[in-house]
Amino acid sequence: MWNTAYNRWFFWDGRADSAWSQALGPIENNNEMAFNRMALVHYMRCNSKLKKAYEAVFGRLYPRFDVTDRFPQAAKPVIKNFNHPENLAWIAMSVADRERVDRVFTNIGKAIAAFERTLISPQLPFDRFVQAMRLGRQSDALRQQEQRGLKIFVGKGKCVLCHSGPNFSDGEFHDLGIAYTSDGRVDKGRYRAIEMLINDPFNRNGTYADKQDPTAPVQFLRLDMHQLAHFKTPSLRELKYTTPYMHDGRFKTLREVIEFYSTRKDARPLETASSLVQPLNLTEAEVHDLQAFLESLST
Repeated sequence: MWNTAYNRWFFWDGRADSAWSQALGPIENNNEMAFNRMALVHYMRCNSKLKKAYEAVFGRLYPRFDVTDRFPQAAKPVIKNFNHPENLAWIAMSVADRERVDRVFTNIGKAIAAFERTLISPQLPFDRFVQAMRLGRQSDALRQQEQRGLKIFVGKGKCVLCHSGPNFSDGEFHDLGIAYTSDGRVDKGRYRAIEMLINDPFNRNGTYADKQDPTAPVQFLRLDMHQLAHFKTPSLRELKYTTPYMHDGRFKTLREVIEFYSTRKDARPLETASSLVQPLNLTEAEVHDLQAFLESLST
């Protein structure tokens, strides 16, 4: 969760365009919390401490949430299973009541996002090294091996082409040739995510955004086959805490990641992939140096 305040897309495929809409996904995802928005509203309503905190920020809760024939104990939209009990309970509610629940659900996501924005990583040796360079000073903030790794990062390794800026990410999406699943299918990645995002009522241009934003990127997104199998460039700050690596967690160690980029072994990019990523052919010494630099990007 470090530095997510600087993200413009969320999840590996970018299917959320704000931190608050991202926070809503895990709550109802069956592989994560497996909860539902109606039960969440009831939980908060019945917890005096949470209710007081909520109302201090967002105003008074709708007083009729305790009417069970209007607001069942469990309800949420389940798009892929119309006959799911929670979906049937959801569609049985009036449009106005569903909107009341969604408003509270959204506000909870915004409260979570407000906290997440405070999670900014501390200054790293790299930051002190850069500050010294800008002032024309010598710096020992990075060890010699780490400095050699930095030269590879911006030079032979071409890592900086995607892992750029203070957050070490261009924030964009690329096909690295790892979208094929074990059964031979292709994970659609960004292509599928754009369709989901455009239709998401919780996107930044939707009803529940704090304000209608004419510059919200979602309204400019268009489906394009070149987006197939593309996944977001992650930040490299604090990366020693983000194992396993890649969108599907296929690499357990940083060494494995570097060797993949060095050899491109088993990479299967689609025909629409960029030619940006080519084998680096690093020597053993260069692998060690690059790894040393990358490891220095964590506290």
